Amino acid sequence: MRIEVQEFRRACDILARSAHKQNGLTEEEREIVVSFIRALDQEVSPSLLQYYQGAPLATPLANVSLFD
Repeated sequence: MRIEVQEFRRACDILARSAHKQNGLTEEEREIVVSFIRALDQEVSPSLLQYYQGAPLATPLANVSLFD
């Protein structure tokens, strides 16, 4: 796995643990995180589709609720 992906994964884990300790994120923090994740999904999805040789993903991440 590329170092950038490993670092992103660690950062997400740190954020999740911090949010858990603080009983969640504020509405502003949540909006920022969700906005960033959606933008990241849009940025990397076309590149990921090349690996699937044109086969569409079942559901784009932008259409999936990140929080239940």
